[in-house]
Amino acid sequence: MLIEKRAHDGWVELRLDRPEKRNALSHELVDQLIDALDEIQRGRHPLVVLGANGPVFCAGGDRSEIGAHPVVASSRLLDHLRGVELFVIARVEAPVLGAGVALVRCCPVALGTPAATFTLPEAAMGNYPVPAPYLAGALSARRIVEVATLGAPVSSQEAAATGLLTRVVPPDQIDELVAVWVERLTARPLVAHQARRAWQRDLAPAHETSAWLEDMVRQDLASTGEAGEGR
Repeated sequence: MLIEKRAHDGWVELRLDRPEKRNALSHELVDQLIDALDEIQRGRHPLVVLGANGPVFCAGGDRSEIGAHPVVASSRLLDHLRGVELFVIARVEAPVLGAGVALVRCCPVALGTPAATFTLPEAAMGNYPVPAPYLAGALSARRIVEVATLGAPVSSQEAAATGLLTRVVPPDQIDELVAVWVERLTARPLVAHQARRAWQRDLAPAHETSAWLEDMVRQDLASTGEAGEGR
């Protein structure tokens, strides 16, 4: 299994568990994560805490699968998160890259430690990063261009100051911070439901722009005959 699942009273913890591949979003991992989310939703657990095992939270799409499938695995996951009826808290204790950045942005709450940095490395591989539109609302338009074209990392401090992270705390305080959010949200399920719906609606423009960008990148690659990184 590539997903670790732990059930608690009123909420469920999921952890990406593919550390040897830096938790890259392969089709198998995405299938298991979507299945886990759907199972939790059927069980009427409104709250999920999403973390990761290993030195990287998520390295983005699995490059070994690029071109082997008509749909990029991370695209399927982001599409699913836009409609899932769960409040997902991202617990980010390690670097995040590529489509992993969009994954964190799809969570209404993102709690991190100083190790939580955010990088879009796709430009170094030859393409403008498809996940870049998900940074809208968290970073300025000019900062997004810098991050996307130069691969300039966003530190945890900047992420917290701009809203990419809800809050950043020392590693020994992350458990306590997660517990506070879990307690408040499980006690107020209607508030959590309404907040989740508002968040998903706010993400719609980023999702649409990202889909347009993905189509543009594919067309450019087809016209030049080059291979590139997907979402």
